[in-house]
Amino acid sequence: MIYLLKLNIILGVVIVFLGPPASGKGTQAKLLAQNQFCHFALGDILRRESQTNSELGNTVRKYIESGKLVPDEIIFEIFEKFTNKQKIIFDGFPRTEAQAKKFVSVLKPEDCLIIEFDVSEEQLLNRMRSRAATEKRQDDTEEIFKNRLKDYNNHKDKILRVFRENQFEIQKIDGNLSLDVIAAQIMALIKQFEQSKKVQS
Repeated sequence: MIYLLKLNIILGVVIVFLGPPASGKGTQAKLLAQNQFCHFALGDILRRESQTNSELGNTVRKYIESGKLVPDEIIFEIFEKFTNKQKIIFDGFPRTEAQAKKFVSVLKPEDCLIIEFDVSEEQLLNRMRSRAATEKRQDDTEEIFKNRLKDYNNHKDKILRVFRENQFEIQKIDGNLSLDVIAAQIMALIKQFEQSKKVQS
């Protein structure tokens, strides 16, 4: 049974899930959304946009189908629509160093908890194959997936460095574990963060 997150989280809390594709961050973010968090799922937002016939949708679709990152200027436009939310979970954002710099220029480190999902490549590939068989996503081919994974690995250290240099708290969890165990670990981290935020206020 899924370990549902039941939290009494104070206003102004921002959670960021960083991790490679198929790391489980989207699933965990949906659990947090049950606690009145606004769920900023960048991948889902971009996939929905790519299914439209708009100029932006056509542009986004080309990047998704090639497994390449959508340009920062498009992402910034989407991001800025969400920065006025008091409780928000960023799922898969930021994805580049420039996006991380934009993030830290808008949000305060004392309001943000960064959670990094650490998952083996073998586990990621197994999850992608399973997801491809059930969800039929257009970006779930092995070639596209490996391009996305390569992009993530190329940008990850730069993103984390931006957060560290700006005093943002970063916690790492083992994303190879079961759904329930990961959910429980996330709940513990957020409660710990909540307590430290209360002490500082």
